[in-house]
Amino acid sequence: MRDKIADFLHNKKILILGLGREGRSTLDFIKRSVPCADVTVADGDPNMAHEYLCSGAFSETLGCRAVFGPSYLEGLQDYDVIIKSPGIALKDSVGPDIKARITSQTDLFLRFRTCRVIGVTGTKGKSTTSSLIYH
Repeated sequence: MRDKIADFLHNKKILILGLGREGRSTLDFIKRSVPCADVTVADGDPNMAHEYLCSGAFSETLGCRAVFGPSYLEGLQDYDVIIKSPGIALKDSVGPDIKARITSQTDLFLRFRTCRVIGVTGTKGKSTTSSLIYH
């Protein structure tokens, strides 16, 4: 599955929206699987820039272009693939052309899976339910 996702992302201009836990893991996956990828990360929190620049993590961990602050949603039309974190609410702020380019980790996983998938969602009981399904 990793290779299929890497092939899908190969030679595409990629935007990762949101640099929280999921955004960072998405960036890590792309850097390992598609090393020559043209990646930009964008986050509405202007403090993210300070956090990454001061820790030295920007050049080591991110290793790509970044946009932080209120203008982070500008230029969405410039990307082939937009990988959105769940916490980013775009709602009706983008047109159908942009919406067609938006995906997520979950969407990529389900699109390129080769086996049956059982999804367990909710606030409580996921570990117990997952264990029962496994057994």
